[in-house]
Amino acid sequence: MVWILWGSSYVAIAVMVQSMAPLLGSGSRFVISALILAAIAAFIRGPSSLKISWTQFRGSFIMGVALFGVAQGSATMALRYVPSGVAAVIISVIPIWFILFRFMARDRASTLTLIGTGLGIVGIAFMLLPGGTQPVGGTDFQVTIWSGVLLLGSLSWAAASWKAPSLGLPEDAVTAAVYQLAVAGVFLVLVGLALGQRWDGNTITPASWTAYGYLILVSIVSLVAYVWLLEHASISVVGTFAYVNPAVAVGLGLLLLGEPITVDVLVGLVVVVGAVVMVVTGESVHSKSKGRRNQPEELAAYEP
Repeated sequence: MVWILWGSSYVAIAVMVQSMAPLLGSGSRFVISALILAAIAAFIRGPSSLKISWTQFRGSFIMGVALFGVAQGSATMALRYVPSGVAAVIISVIPIWFILFRFMARDRASTLTLIGTGLGIVGIAFMLLPGGTQPVGGTDFQVTIWSGVLLLGSLSWAAASWKAPSLGLPEDAVTAAVYQLAVAGVFLVLVGLALGQRWDGNTITPASWTAYGYLILVSIVSLVAYVWLLEHASISVVGTFAYVNPAVAVGLGLLLLGEPITVDVLVGLVVVVGAVVMVVTGESVHSKSKGRRNQPEELAAYEP
């Protein structure tokens, strides 16, 4: 479910933004997802399960803005120009950002992890070169610029996830998700309005409405599946989403949107995704050799 739902999110967003204001669409669907998830949690475990302290709200606010706000907002805006498969491959470098953060913290990594990090950087540099990607809209220059924005968005997600343990978040993952989604939704709507985006129901196509509804479903169901996996599966198995999701996105982009598999897409799948495989595998082996389990935040999912 995590492989398919998160992998298909890129295609769904690309369809949604064809006729819907990007930030207003993403923001409102996050608010709706948060309300539905809160209602489910309150019904199953009681309203008290949603109570949090001021410190926990502050941490949820920071995470919501950085993860679902900045990272999600940049992805939604970029998918007007960058093919969904290419976007998924660029975003898949999140585990590599974690390794760079570890270097800054003077934490040694395994040889396999270091090789994977180097390959990932080379692969991303190749994909950001102008002229290799066929634009969904706009010019080659706009594709390059927005590909860079996608990379910065993934950095925002990784940085927030890296700092998550020190932010005092709610202990319950579902409760934390409710507040993060709600905060991100309001943030995106406000930014969208400030940028002049408006909601015009008369111009939104049935395809965009379908994608919008599907993304609400994805936000709820995939989160539950991911939380369940963290509790019932090894972190190395959970981490496979990092390199399976881009492959799913590329395949669905070809089948549903007719996105061509160009040279940069092939390079991304082979080099970047291969590098992420090496990083995740190297980290898993490194953690076992130290007798510790990776923190869930170190494999935080970039769920668009």
